[in-house]
Amino acid sequence: MTKSYNGRRLVSMLGALAVAESLFMAVAALIDLCYPNDGMTGFFSLGISAVITAGVGLFGYFWGKQSERQLGLRESYTLVGTVWIVFALFGMLPFLVSKTIPNVIDAFFETFSGFTTTGTTILTNIEALPHSLLLWRSLTQWLGGMGIVILSLAVMPFIGGGMQFALAESSSPTFNKIQPRIGDTARRLWAIYVALTGLQVFLLFLGGMELFDAVCHALTTMSSGGYSTKQLSISYWQSPFIHYVFIIFMIFSGINFSLLYMSFIRGKFSEMIKNDEWRNYIGLILGVTFVLTLITIVTETVISWEGVENSLRNALFQSASILSSTGFIMSNYIQWSTAAYLLLLGLMFIGGSSGSTSGGIKVVRFVIVIKNCLLEFRRLLHRNAVIPFRVNNRLMRESTVNTVYSFVTLFVLCIIIGTVALMATGIELRMAINLSLSSLANAGSTFDISSVNAAAKGIMMLMMLLGRLEIFTILLLFSPALWRK
Repeated sequence: MTKSYNGRRLVSMLGALAVAESLFMAVAALIDLCYPNDGMTGFFSLGISAVITAGVGLFGYFWGKQSERQLGLRESYTLVGTVWIVFALFGMLPFLVSKTIPNVIDAFFETFSGFTTTGTTILTNIEALPHSLLLWRSLTQWLGGMGIVILSLAVMPFIGGGMQFALAESSSPTFNKIQPRIGDTARRLWAIYVALTGLQVFLLFLGGMELFDAVCHALTTMSSGGYSTKQLSISYWQSPFIHYVFIIFMIFSGINFSLLYMSFIRGKFSEMIKNDEWRNYIGLILGVTFVLTLITIVTETVISWEGVENSLRNALFQSASILSSTGFIMSNYIQWSTAAYLLLLGLMFIGGSSGSTSGGIKVVRFVIVIKNCLLEFRRLLHRNAVIPFRVNNRLMRESTVNTVYSFVTLFVLCIIIGTVALMATGIELRMAINLSLSSLANAGSTFDISSVNAAAKGIMMLMMLLGRLEIFTILLLFSPALWRK
């Protein structure tokens, strides 16, 4: 017999997180003081929104504060499944109050796409937004990138059941604790996240980007979100130095942060070299970059070194952007050749590493599937042999492999169902496939969706949430077994 549902404690924790969200709104509002030409629209809209968010959050926090501290499995999954919706509901208020996005569905979509780090936008004139709202838009991705729940573990010591939250947010087969206490692990991961964000700001500023743009883009790079302060995205800047900075940090955003900690903080670089997922992640980027560069050179008849370097940089940028699910654009890959487009869609499907801010099925699952398929050939040839299955020098249990196959199957089914559902709203096939896959992989899309109807946007948001929480968490919320006493 399980304990009764601790709803009051759940509301209290959601309230505390809402208060934290209001503080980031207040920080974004202050930026308008540095840009008087923007007027005070952003300042007042963010200020009003911060007050509303903090007020509701404090009410919820104190209403459930005296309830039982420890949460069970059901409450943990409910929190992880609902916090993104709650954050997006409050997060859309500045756009509605300022009337920069007057439509409720559009405002919620833009914010939800931000917090899930998908990066698909309904805006057609991004530069028209005041600086404060541009910063808030970037902050939604930065907060959602490492994970709102992981943030709560790092800064809120009163939260119990930390491991349950971490596992509920990610169904990765290689969840790693770098410290015995999950709260300590979360704080160290966030320290790396903040440090890499700060380093990218410095390098972009050093390369000639304005400080405000450098801050906003660093926030959305390390979160693998892809929101830009420019309608042309990264193609607005023609500096090769800036492009290579983005390439490096997009690659970082797709690497397991626990692996980065072990390699760069503890100095155990051998951990990275021996890691199957890291080697395949880098191999995929380099391999696809090589193929895309060749395709570009042949189709565009590139003969100069400058042209080859530009083709190589463009291919490397888009490969890193798509595989890490960042979604920044240096050129519209939709207009590339069919072969190049399909290669990039394949990268979008695979996604980055487990334990990173990226989306997709994750490279480790891709490695497990491929390795297991190859082992099947050996098992067929040597039927009586006991052949151990290892990934990262760890023995893979059969239950783990089955879970990976189940996840990949569900991922493909979700793409198919999402594509059919989007086509039912009037979207043509190629666009429907792109929007379905990019939403589920949290990778963003280059298609203009400003004219897409509300039903299609609702389908895309559901896909974003499924992808951000890796499908199982959302499906478990609808499982009768989870709620049975």
